Amino acid sequence: MRAAATGGVALLVGKRVARDDVAVASLGGLAPRRRQRLQRVEQTRAGSLTLPSAVDVVVPSFRRPTLLVRCLFAIAAQHHAPARVIVVIRTGDHDSKRALRDSGIARDSLEVIEVQTPGVLAAMAAGIAASASPVVAFTDDDASPRPDWLARIVAHFDESTIGGVGGRDVVPGQDGPLTRSVGRFTRLGKLIGNHHLGTGPPRDVEVLKGVNMAFRAEALALPAPGVLRGDGAQVDFEVLACAWARQQGWRLVYDPAILVDHDGSPRHGADDRIQPTPQAIYDAAYNSIVAATVLDGSMPLRRMTYPLIVGSRDRPGIMRGAVALGRGEREVLARLRPALSGRVAALRMRRSMIGEPQSTVVTAISLRGRT
Repeated sequence: MRAAATGGVALLVGKRVARDDVAVASLGGLAPRRRQRLQRVEQTRAGSLTLPSAVDVVVPSFRRPTLLVRCLFAIAAQHHAPARVIVVIRTGDHDSKRALRDSGIARDSLEVIEVQTPGVLAAMAAGIAASASPVVAFTDDDASPRPDWLARIVAHFDESTIGGVGGRDVVPGQDGPLTRSVGRFTRLGKLIGNHHLGTGPPRDVEVLKGVNMAFRAEALALPAPGVLRGDGAQVDFEVLACAWARQQGWRLVYDPAILVDHDGSPRHGADDRIQPTPQAIYDAAYNSIVAATVLDGSMPLRRMTYPLIVGSRDRPGIMRGAVALGRGEREVLARLRPALSGRVAALRMRRSMIGEPQSTVVTAISLRGRT
C-alpha cells in the first residue's frame, strides 16, 4: 500500500507508535464498522466498558509563554484534577521553557515535551504518545478552562457510546447571537462551526473544536503528516479526526456548558489569524475539502462543491468572489485566487483516490493498541 500522497490516509491512534501494527479498513466496507458497533453494544450491556475518571490534558504551545502559564494555572484550579498535564513546545522555544520554570506551577503532574516538527498535529501526536489515561482532553495555550471544565467532560463519558465531548470557547467580542446550530454540515454541504456561540442542551454533533474537546483513547485519531497542509494550526484537522471517530461508531457530544475562555491570540508564522499569507489561505482551503470528504461519505459531492462555488469571506468561492467584486472588498478578492487554487488541488487529490484498491483506504497506525 502506498503512502498518503497516493491516496491513502494515515491516522495516528492512541499512545505508543508500533510501525508493524497496521489496521486497514475500507470506507466502502460497512461490515467492519457494524461488527465494532455490535461489539460495543455487547460490551455496554455486559457493563464491561469502564467509566473513565482519569483524564490527561494536552496543551500544544508555541511562543506564547505568558498565555501558556495562565492556561496551566486554570487547569491547576480544576474541580476534577487531571491525572497529568502534558505541555508540548517546539524545540528552541526558550521563552516558554523559562516561563514554565519560573511560574511556580507544581511539576509533579506536569510533563513538558519538546518536538522539532512544526505544526499543531505533531505537538498533539507527541502529547497523545505521552498520555496514559482513558480520556485525553485538549485545549490551546491561549485558553483558560473554567474550574468545572474537566468535571463536566468526565460526566458525559458515563455514557459508553460517547467517544468525544466538546464545549463552547468564549471569545471576547464574539458573544452573540447565540445559536443551537453547532458543529454540523448542512444539506448544501456547508460546515457550520459556531462552537463559540453554542447554547441549549447537550447534543450530538459531527465536529468538535480543538480548543475545547476530549476523546476516549479508543476514539482518538489524528491525521498523519502529509494528509493536511500547513505548518502551524493546520486548519480543520478536527473535522477529519471527528469523522474517523464517527466512522468507528462513536457519538460526539457538544455541551455549551463546558466552557473555556479563549483569547484567539495571534498565531506565529504564515497562518496568522488577521493577515494570513496566500500560502496559508491555499492550505486552509485545501484542508476544508480534504478533511470534510476523505473519510465521511455523507454527501461528498455537496461538501466538495459548496466551498468551491460559494465559500466564505475567509476562503471565498466563485459566488463569494463575485459579491466581493461588486462591493469592492479588496481583502476578500485578494483571498480568492489562493482559496480557489487550494480547493482545486484538493479535488485533484481526492479524484486520484478513486483508483485505489477498495476505493478509499484508511491506514490506522496504532499508538495505544488497535481500536
